[in-house]
Amino acid sequence: MRAFDTRQRAAAGLFGEALLIAAPAAAFLVLYVSRFGRPATAVPLHALILVVAWLAAASLRMAAHRWLPHAVARAAGAITLGAGTSAALLYYALVIGGIASWGHVISWELFVSYCEQAEGLADALMLSLPAILASLAAMLLGLVGAAWAWLGRFDWTAAMTARDPRHAVVLSTAGLALAGLCAFQFSFVSSDWARAGEPVSLTISPRASSIVLQSNRMSRSDHHDAASAAEDAARASLKPASAARRRNVVVIVVDALRPDHMGVYGYHRDTTPWLSRVAGDGRLQRYDGLRSVCSESACGLLGLFASRYVHELPARPITLHQVLKTNGYRVEAILGGDHTRFYGLDSLYRGIDRYRDGGDPVARAEAGGIRYQNDDTFVLRTVEALPKWAGTPTMLQLHLMSAHLLGNRITPQAPFSPARPYRVTDSEPSPSATNWYDNGVVQTDDMIRKLLEALSSRGYLDDAIVLITADHGEALGEHGHFTHAHGLHEPVIKIPLLLMTYGAPMARPLHARGAASQIDIAPTLLEELGVPAPPTWTGVTLTAPGPAEPIRFQQGSEIGLIDARDPSALLKYWVDSRTGVERAYDLSVDPQERNDLANRLAPERRREYRLDVMRRTPVSLVRKHGDFEF
Repeated sequence: MRAFDTRQRAAAGLFGEALLIAAPAAAFLVLYVSRFGRPATAVPLHALILVVAWLAAASLRMAAHRWLPHAVARAAGAITLGAGTSAALLYYALVIGGIASWGHVISWELFVSYCEQAEGLADALMLSLPAILASLAAMLLGLVGAAWAWLGRFDWTAAMTARDPRHAVVLSTAGLALAGLCAFQFSFVSSDWARAGEPVSLTISPRASSIVLQSNRMSRSDHHDAASAAEDAARASLKPASAARRRNVVVIVVDALRPDHMGVYGYHRDTTPWLSRVAGDGRLQRYDGLRSVCSESACGLLGLFASRYVHELPARPITLHQVLKTNGYRVEAILGGDHTRFYGLDSLYRGIDRYRDGGDPVARAEAGGIRYQNDDTFVLRTVEALPKWAGTPTMLQLHLMSAHLLGNRITPQAPFSPARPYRVTDSEPSPSATNWYDNGVVQTDDMIRKLLEALSSRGYLDDAIVLITADHGEALGEHGHFTHAHGLHEPVIKIPLLLMTYGAPMARPLHARGAASQIDIAPTLLEELGVPAPPTWTGVTLTAPGPAEPIRFQQGSEIGLIDARDPSALLKYWVDSRTGVERAYDLSVDPQERNDLANRLAPERRREYRLDVMRRTPVSLVRKHGDFEF
């Protein structure tokens, strides 16, 4: 009877452990696949990783019960179960938070980067780091304590070892060998698993699914092969332009900046006093109606500097940096934020003369000991340390984080209160969230003023073009969303474009259109400099009337366009190729996108838009919906 009771307890222990592992994993995978649209192929691969990890842990616990005192082995088991469960829960929270915040599974590089600067991150989000650490410690201790109590009655590894110690040694050795073999095999296939969407693989090998590769996956394979070949041929043919006007170029990209929250664009708050004053003096051209190619940084920056839509990007795109280098420019990037460890984004800057970003502790130390990577003081101090301009034509790319949720707020007196950082879990607009964002825009305006004053004092603006834009926008509760990297509503894809000239004015003024894309910015700059744009670029100069083609954008499975052929009806359409849900809005009369017209479009126009989207739908997302395949 006692032996039967022991077996029952061992079976209960085995079942309880399986439930402890499976329940949080199942809840996470349901969210991962259904809520965030990640591929279902990730589920069995992730389950296999969990089984291997559990097998290795169980083998070690059996070995501990065979060779160590019972109390020590029980403590080791409790720590293994408690710490493992804590690590899994924390990891799942970080993955969901990463996808919800910036559209990607958190990478190990990024995790380490923010751990190194945990204090600065907590301050930026107005959180208490000691309270966070205390909560994590309490969770760990609580789970270890619960595991200790559970194993006192239901430790199946102890029961198995006590029943036949030699059998337990064989099992534990075999289990460890199998787990080691699986781990060894995983090290070789993790890149393929990352492409299948398995989260641990994406964390370990994020560059296997970097933005360039993701963009290639967003195109059909035949197009990708042709685009890569054409790009290589175009790169080989790049030559200096004989009649180029080699003016300095300053491109200021403000992360997550919305034009409708800028005073210079008519916002009811004076969030951009300096830019508004410059515009009033006639020194600034404001361009309306510009959209990003997506709603996240990596593809937004590639769209800006490589002048291609997401589905058109080849593996190694020609960038504005490369074209200007060919024409004798010195190219420097001084970037707030960590572009080096952000999913391979640093590949955009290969071959430039000087690169600095906020993720480099050495660069932050040289800039005066900046402690947090998303602090625009780093950009300002690095610019202030530039040498006097020596006459070589120069391109400077500056990236600012003041308007971003994770940007450090350094303005002594924030003008709008009460203000608090919004959370990705928020779903309704609130005055405190809007105040927080608007305070960041005020800080952005002041930072731009200081940067341009520093550049002017060093001679870089004696004859220069200054362009101010964004990589994408930011949702502030509209349509139930906060932050970016999700959806295609106007708050996340509509971006500003401001042009300032120092010395000679622009040879040709900008031409107003109903809608334009950030892919048109680089060709516009090259036209002003008298440098031909690469033939593979898709963008057209903003000094010419708009083309008949619609502008396009996509974010994950959501792919759409704006049709500006009829100035009186600016139609925006997109479809989620994963679900088949369509949306359409007439932005001419409904800029807030409150009235969905998808079911009221003329049948021939709806079919035209659907076919346009089908041509850009990635093979992995092709689905049959009704009479149409997406």
